[in-house]
Amino acid sequence: MSLQVSISGNVLTISPTGGLDDIHGKTYSVEIPSGSLVDTVGNVFGGVPLGEYSFDVIDTTTPRIIDHTPGIGQTNVDENTQLVWVLAERVRKGFGNTTPEQ
Repeated sequence: MSLQVSISGNVLTISPTGGLDDIHGKTYSVEIPSGSLVDTVGNVFGGVPLGEYSFDVIDTTTPRIIDHTPGIGQTNVDENTQLVWVLAERVRKGFGNTTPEQ
C-alpha cells in the first residue's frame, strides 16, 4: 500500500493512496518508529509500536462478478452446463430466487 504523509504544525496526516481495502472488512495497524518524528527543538517522538494503534474498516463494497461460465454470448452451450459465476468476494445466499429466462 502506498501512503502520502504530511505534517502541518501539530497534525500528522496519513493518506493511503486509493483508500483502504474494505473487502471482507479488515483490521489495520499503524506503526510509527521511534525517532521518525521530532518537535521543533529536536525532542524525539517515542513512536507507536505495531499493534498498539489499530482500527477496523467495514466492508461496504458491493459484490461483483469477475468471471463466469459460459461466457456472454457463447453459443452451442451444452444443455447440462452449470452456470458458474466467480465473485470478487465471499458471498452467502440472500433473498429472492435466481432463475434463467429464455
